[in-house]
Amino acid sequence: MFAIEVYFNKEPEQSIRDLWISIEEMHPLTSLNAIEGARPHISLAVCDVKTPHNVKQVLLRQRNLAPFPIRFDAVGCFPTTGTLFLSPVMSTPLWLIHEDIAWTLSQSGIELLPYYRPQQWTSHCSLGLNLYGTNMTTAFERIAQIFVSLSGKVTEIGIIEA
Repeated sequence: MFAIEVYFNKEPEQSIRDLWISIEEMHPLTSLNAIEGARPHISLAVCDVKTPHNVKQVLLRQRNLAPFPIRFDAVGCFPTTGTLFLSPVMSTPLWLIHEDIAWTLSQSGIELLPYYRPQQWTSHCSLGLNLYGTNMTTAFERIAQIFVSLSGKVTEIGIIEA
């Protein structure tokens, strides 16, 4: 599997890393901070392909990504996957880049996983994974107590093997 992700400038990235550390202090095995090389991000597309060649071609269209503003005002969760996340305010540039990538991948015959398809995508920046039951409740309460709105810019786009 491969994911196309966008990354942020220094300030929001560090603030999100601080939230990762806060979750790691409570639940060490659920934090993204424990994943080597992980960066705060928003996944625009996730697809199950054998080779990333076609996916990389899609990135060539976006390689000169013009930075655009991003703001996180809300904390949310996906209870069925145990994911705690920050929810960005949906902006036109974020929506357009997602739509463009989804369309370009579909034109290449690459199908997105259902949660990443247009009209089904919930834009989010994960804070913790595999948080179920009381672990989710505890992590959510802690983040809600310390969270303040974050603003910054989307500055990069990349691909990772998931």
